[in-house]
Amino acid sequence: MSIGRQQWLDLLEREYLASFVREGGAAVKFALIGDREEGDRLVGEVIERASAAGYLIASVDAAKTRVQYTQDIFFSIARQMPWPDLTRRYLRKVYADLGFEVDSGDLDLESVASTNGLERNLVAMEVRKALQRELIQRRDELAKDFRWAMLGLSVAEAGLIPDVAVINDWLTGQLRLISGLKGFQIFRKIARHNARAMIASLGAWCRMAGYTGLVLTIDLRQLSMAKRSDIAPETVYYTMTALIDCYEVLRQLIDDSDDLDGVLCLVVSNPDLFDPDNRRGVNSYKALKERVFTDVVIHQAPNPMSSVVNLDPGTSQ
Repeated sequence: MSIGRQQWLDLLEREYLASFVREGGAAVKFALIGDREEGDRLVGEVIERASAAGYLIASVDAAKTRVQYTQDIFFSIARQMPWPDLTRRYLRKVYADLGFEVDSGDLDLESVASTNGLERNLVAMEVRKALQRELIQRRDELAKDFRWAMLGLSVAEAGLIPDVAVINDWLTGQLRLISGLKGFQIFRKIARHNARAMIASLGAWCRMAGYTGLVLTIDLRQLSMAKRSDIAPETVYYTMTALIDCYEVLRQLIDDSDDLDGVLCLVVSNPDLFDPDNRRGVNSYKALKERVFTDVVIHQAPNPMSSVVNLDPGTSQ
C-alpha cells in the first residue's frame, strides 16, 4: 500500500523541515520507489524544498560511494560542503558578537581593525579568545578533531595563518600524511571509528554557521543489483558481506539520530530491499529491521509518519 508522493512531501516539509528538524531535531526516513526517474524527481523535490528552507544539502549515491564505510559517506558529504562559506558565516557571527563592524564582507583582521579604529593585535586577541571559547570548549556539539579543524579554518579566514589546504584534504579524505596536521592538534585521520562523530559535528556546524540544518540524501538503489554483471562500469558492486555492512551503517545512523542536531537523512531505496522474501533485503539484518519496522501494522491505510514509506504505486508496503 503506497502513499501519494505529493502528500508525503507536504508532510515531510511541514512536520520535519519546517518544525522538528528546524528546531534541532533529527530523523532518518526511508522512501521506497522503484522507478528511477520518479526516484530522482522525488530527491530533487526534497532538495528544492530544503534549500528554500535554508538547509545545506548533500547527496550520497551508493553506486559511486561505498556506503558500507561511514568514512566514505562523510568524505562524499565533505566534498560537497561550501567550507569557505561556512567559515565566513561563522566568523562574521563571531565579529558581531564581539561588537565589531565588518565592511564590504572583508573578514581579514587588518580590515576589521581599520573599520573599527582599533589595533590589529587587540582585535586578533579578542577573536582568538572568542574562537577558543566558542569552538574548542563546545565538547557536547563538536568532536575534538572537528573543533580544531574549524578553528584552523576560522583563523585562516581571519588572516592569522596563511594556508589551511591540509585541513580541507583531511576533511575530504585526500590527506596523505597526518603529520601536517599536528600544528592544529589533530593526530588521526578520519576513519570508521570517528566518521560518525564527524557527521554529527557537521550538522551542528551548519547550524552554528547560520544554516537551518543539513539534509542528507542517500540513494541505495545500487544495493538491489544482485549480479556483478548487471552493474554499470565504474560503479560499486555490493557482495552480501558488503550489504550487511551497509545495513549496519544505516542502523548506526538511526541510533545516532538522538545525538544529531538539525539533520534530516532521506534514504531512497527500491521496494525490493524491503521485501521479506528478498535474501539481499533488510530482513537479512535483524538489527536494522527492528529499527525501521514497527510491531503494529495497520493494513487499512499507510502511515505517512512511518520511518519507511512506500511511494511506489502498485506495490504493497
